[in-house]
Amino acid sequence: MCGGGQLYLGIVLTAVVVVTGVFSYYQEAKSSKIMESFKNMVPQFALVIRENEKLNVQAEELVVGDVVEVKFGDRVPADIRILSANGFKVSIDLVTYVNGLSEWLMDVLRDDV
Repeated sequence: MCGGGQLYLGIVLTAVVVVTGVFSYYQEAKSSKIMESFKNMVPQFALVIRENEKLNVQAEELVVGDVVEVKFGDRVPADIRILSANGFKVSIDLVTYVNGLSEWLMDVLRDDV
């Protein structure tokens, strides 16, 4: 009788491992699709001021020192430093999943702006 019980336990454990593996694969594939969709959220073009001239350039072509003009509703194409702002708000809730973090961040940065 012990042999049959151990066989049953082995089959159940094997089934649990297989189901867990399939579930993990599904979750990984789903998260990969989500990460790919983030590429579509990044703007393809940015309004850049170079040599006192406004240019529309691809976000991939931004370089250190570019001045990017951001208007209401724009998505920021790269890591940028804010030179001047008037009523500027940042919504990073979608990325961090933490509500209110953007207000805290602006309070911290307000002295630097």
